[in-house]
This record gives sequence, C-alpha cells and structure tokens, in this order.
Amino acid sequence: MRVGEALHLSVAAIASSVGCTDDEFRREPDALTFQSHLNRIVAIWLTITNLYIGREANAHTFLSAPNNHLEGRSPASFIEVGEFAPLEALMESMSFRQPA
Repeated sequence: MRVGEALHLSVAAIASSVGCTDDEFRREPDALTFQSHLNRIVAIWLTITNLYIGREANAHTFLSAPNNHLEGRSPASFIEVGEFAPLEALMESMSFRQPA
C-alpha cells in the first residue's frame, strides 16, 4: 500500500512533505531522495496505528483531528508541510505514556 493511501493524504500532500512538486513525485515516487522523509512518515503512521491497537479508523481520526499537544493543529497538517519532529516527539511521549 502506498503511503498516501494508508494515511488518506493526497499525492500533492505527500509530495509537499518530501519537498517536491506532485508532478515530480508522481514521476518517480520511489526516488532515493524521498525515502528518508517517507520512512519518517511511515514510522509515524505505524506508531499511531500501534497505539490504537491496529484500528485504522481510530488512527485516521487521530491524524486528522486538532490536537492540544500540537497547538491545536492536526498531525496530518505537520506531515503535509514536512514538519516531522513535533509528531515524532509526541509519538515517543505517547508510546511511553508520558505527558507531551
């Protein structure tokens, strides 16, 4: 399954998150230059789904809902602009059941 399909994000959103245009991303989605960003996105998604015990519907709700720990922004909004560090920190806190 492709990353965008799994997260219910458009090709344009995923392209933006890896720092290219959607045309560039569509032309070569497996390009080596995109892989580090895509790996981070996948790790975030896997952490979210694990926290929700594999319930993807709940994980999608978490991904799209405003979050108080993220200044009212949704996790998806961070992915769309390639800001992974705040999500990675939140995922780590949630994984260890610590306050964010």
